[in-house]
Amino acid sequence: MKRFWLFLSGLVLLLGGGSYFFYQNIKPLATEEHFKDFLVTRGMGASQIGNKLQKEGLIRSALIFKIVVQMSGVASKIQAGEYRLSPKMSLLEIIDKLLGGPQEIWVTIPEGLRKEEIAERFASVLEKDQEFIQEFLSLADEGYLFPDTYIFPKTISASAVISKMKETFE
Repeated sequence: MKRFWLFLSGLVLLLGGGSYFFYQNIKPLATEEHFKDFLVTRGMGASQIGNKLQKEGLIRSALIFKIVVQMSGVASKIQAGEYRLSPKMSLLEIIDKLLGGPQEIWVTIPEGLRKEEIAERFASVLEKDQEFIQEFLSLADEGYLFPDTYIFPKTISASAVISKMKETFE
């Protein structure tokens, strides 16, 4: 009976200590709000993202970040791109922000696409409507849209996309 109570006491201490450690590491790092741009590059895993977040002073523990992200099954849902984060955000708020998608989106335009196909690709990746496609087609000149990988904010207009593609072409 004595062993049972020792085991139960140890288990309670272990769970209590683990909960306290977890709670301390999900709290915000700072009290004042200042934002930093945080870049997630293609191919980064949860460990690399966590290490970079910790190194840039946005979270307390890369290990806790990795555990939360892996256990909740959302590691593969973090998209490459730029995020605006603050050390005043808790770990869970930062994860939520990362899952909401980046401020900017990577768009790859391969060689050989017609302007209609390019417009469709931008519209689907940037989550734009038919109005964006019509504006793009009315402004684009076939043959002057340089195929490349671009990074654009989600709120970009068709004219700004065409301007960037023409500038890259020149």
